[in-house]
Amino acid sequence: MRPLLATLLLTLTAFPTLAARDDVQVPGTKTWYWFHRDVMTDNNLSEIFLDEQYTQGTYLTMKCWGPRGFDFSLTTKHQLLPEQGTEELDPDDLYLVNYRVGTGQQATIYSLTRVGVENRLRRDSFSFADSAANEAIAVGLGTGQKVFIRVQAKSPQAPVKQTLTFTFLPAGFVQAFKAIDFCDLR
Repeated sequence: MRPLLATLLLTLTAFPTLAARDDVQVPGTKTWYWFHRDVMTDNNLSEIFLDEQYTQGTYLTMKCWGPRGFDFSLTTKHQLLPEQGTEELDPDDLYLVNYRVGTGQQATIYSLTRVGVENRLRRDSFSFADSAANEAIAVGLGTGQKVFIRVQAKSPQAPVKQTLTFTFLPAGFVQAFKAIDFCDLR
């Protein structure tokens, strides 16, 4: 075995966080988290994932953005963005997204954005660029309330035509939020 390759394998074995990201599940819940700080800026870029109560492959993510706070995004088992024409179409053009926290009133998420991972567009996701909605969802989960999200097509170009309704349970959210240093908001 080449010396460089042997050294790399030894390093990855000794330091597994260099090899792969380790999500941690809050015991007994459908909540996961990943604690991460940017090595250059020390910004908190951690994430919390809440699996949907009934649908496999669907989850709500809270992403820390360092000094910019956080936002939520929805990833589903459905392709939400079309294969072609996505350059001109924002998720706002395709869907109406409402949420409800606990037994509160339904509210609209007024701004949706595309989600990219490693410079690739995720067609199964969109992010909530609505600070009021993001704050209401976080406060709701933090106070032990379920969050309901409904996605409805408002354009014939939307790949998903049927109404999708998702339920996210608060169990484990507070523990995960604490484990990721509250996105450095304290």
